[in-house]
Amino acid sequence: MSRCKWCGAIHPNSLTIHALIRFELQSDTLCFQCREKLECLNNQLTCRGCSRNQNKTDYCTDCLSWQKKYEGRLHTHEALYAYNDFASQIIEQFKFTGDCAIAELFAKEIKEYFKKMSQTAVIIPIPVSRESYCSRGFNQTELLLAVAGVTYRPVLENRYQLGRQSGKNRRQRLESPQPFAVEPCHDELIRGKAVVLVDDIYTTGRTIYHALDLILPMSPSNVQSFSLFR
Repeated sequence: MSRCKWCGAIHPNSLTIHALIRFELQSDTLCFQCREKLECLNNQLTCRGCSRNQNKTDYCTDCLSWQKKYEGRLHTHEALYAYNDFASQIIEQFKFTGDCAIAELFAKEIKEYFKKMSQTAVIIPIPVSRESYCSRGFNQTELLLAVAGVTYRPVLENRYQLGRQSGKNRRQRLESPQPFAVEPCHDELIRGKAVVLVDDIYTTGRTIYHALDLILPMSPSNVQSFSLFR
């Protein structure tokens, strides 16, 4: 038996075929009721570009706008779950109350996702502002990766204080100036390598494309991005 790390309910451990063969039970971080509140995007129709939940697999309006802005450049983003009301509650507690234990909820899923990546891939978390870091004491994306045991490289720096993204409307997000910087010393790390940009939430795509603007000139073999929620 295990205790749900979100609601505290006692629930039985999950039993998978793999676990059965190895005679072991898998301890799930969430109970069945809480797990059911998460919308797994693997089971739904999503945009082929950004994993947005929709009723078709074609590019969504956001991706079409980005392709137009970037002259047809295609970018692939994958996410695990839809950013629904339950996900919003989780992120609220994680980021704005500083509950770092939330990172444990998705460690197994994040670890499994990155297992398919090349061992030479460079995993780059999106940095938070200095104000946000001082307020909560951690970068939530770095913490998600660290708890999942995923090696990452903090290549990007957030050198500007532009206010929290969560406090901005859609137009303000899209019009936000470049907040990131990268030191030239990282060129050798990036050149010719596959790069995965990682964030906790993908909303308009503006943050990821700001990061792309800095990473692409460093000549990676390809760049994709990943987030926990979309």
